Amino acid sequence: MNSEGQFQEIEYMSIVQQTLFRQELVQSIPYVSTDLRMTELTAPEAVRQDMMIEGVWYRRLDAQYFVWIERQVELARKIADQGKITQPALDALLSRFQEVKDWADENLDDDKLQAARKLFDPAAYTPPPAAQPVSGTKENPSASSSNITPHLYPADGDWKFTRPVPPEVVAQVDAIRNKALALGWSEARLYQNRGNIKYPCGQDWGLVCTLDNGETIGEVTRQYIEIFTQSGVRQRFINFDVDQPWIKRVKPSINNGK
Repeated sequence: MNSEGQFQEIEYMSIVQQTLFRQELVQSIPYVSTDLRMTELTAPEAVRQDMMIEGVWYRRLDAQYFVWIERQVELARKIADQGKITQPALDALLSRFQEVKDWADENLDDDKLQAARKLFDPAAYTPPPAAQPVSGTKENPSASSSNITPHLYPADGDWKFTRPVPPEVVAQVDAIRNKALALGWSEARLYQNRGNIKYPCGQDWGLVCTLDNGETIGEVTRQYIEIFTQSGVRQRFINFDVDQPWIKRVKPSINNGK
C-alpha cells in the first residue's frame, strides 16, 4: 500500500472513531404515552416515532407532541372542574406532566415550541393510541374507581343499555367538539352512550362509544369523522344527520287520484 493509500485509511478510521464517539455521547430520548408516563430510549432503539413498550404505546417527545399534551392537560383540568375527575386523580396527572414539562423546558427549542403552539391544529394531529391496561384481561371502565364520575349522555331518561366511556375518550371528543358542531354534528352523535338497542346495533350510539380500544380521531368532516385503530387501520364514523353522497333520498310522489 502506498503512502497515499495509508493516509486515506487512517483518515477513514479517524472518521469512524469520531462517529462512534459521537454516538456514545447521544443523550437518551424521551418517549411519552398518552397518560403521560415517560421513558427514555437511546440509539439505535429510538428510531421510530411511536414505540410499544410493555403493551403501551409511547411517542417520541417533540414540540408538536408536547403542545398536544399541554392541551390534553388543560382538558383534564376542565373535566376536573366539572366533577368528572377527582382532585387526587388530577394531581397525579399533573405530577406526570411536570416531569414531561421539565424535560421540554430544558431540551426543546423555544422558537419551535412557540411555532408549534401557533400552528397546532388539534383536528389534524393524530396522537399515539391511548394507553390501555397492560394485563391480558381488559379493564372494565364501568367498574372504575370512585375517582371518576361515569359519563352519561343523555343524563336523564329511561334507557335499556349504557356503554361505559373512559374520561380520556371524552377528552378526545372534547378536543374536536367545536369543529364538529360547526360542521353540522350534533352533541348526541358525538357523546351519546345510552340507547334502547344493545351496542353496536342501532344509531343511538355516539362517537365516544367507538374509541374505547385505543382508537384515535383523525380527520373531521361534515359527513364523517375518521378513526385510526391501534393497528393503523382507518375507519369512518358516519354522520347520519346530514346528506351522504352514497345515499339517495327519494321524495314521495304525490298521488292526484289519476
